[in-house]
Amino acid sequence: MRRRTALAGALGACSAIVAYAAIRVVGSFAGVEPDPRGIYWTEHAGFSWRALTALLFGGLLTLTAAQLDEERLDRWVLPGVLGATLAIVLQAIFLP
Repeated sequence: MRRRTALAGALGACSAIVAYAAIRVVGSFAGVEPDPRGIYWTEHAGFSWRALTALLFGGLLTLTAAQLDEERLDRWVLPGVLGATLAIVLQAIFLP
């Protein structure tokens, strides 16, 4: 049970990283960045919303992955970590 929870959490964290990179790329190409002058909350609101959306996606995937058996989770952890690393590195290089 604990191992399955840890594996599901790892996959959820990986998916949150991939989701953040994907939201950043789509936002960059679509031009949907918020205007900081129109936001009274903080000048970093765009980052905060992207991060919260990515965390929500990661949490949902964690809950879904927790229903799988450990063998299936074991197969997906390494590709998940590699995919998350690749996604965030490519996003940082091409869209800083």
